[in-house]
Amino acid sequence: MGLLIVEDGPLADELAAVLTQGGHDIVGIASTADRAILLLSHCECDAAIVEAQLSGSCSEPVGNALHLRSIPVLSRRATRKTSC
Repeated sequence: MGLLIVEDGPLADELAAVLTQGGHDIVGIASTADRAILLLSHCECDAAIVEAQLSGSCSEPVGNALHLRSIPVLSRRATRKTSC
């Protein structure tokens, strides 16, 4: 299964390592919404793990792009307070 990880913290590499050990392919890691949308235009993924707030901005555009492509998404939220 090809996964896209959208995460702006050190958890991105940890998630990628664990998921790769579990037999999944990581098609890309994006730390910003713009980068995630760019990756989506060039890569095919089966699902995505998306942090709700990226570098102080909401990841809603990424969720919308995934929804338009019918790609399942697991959205996660850090413990810090967000406006999303």
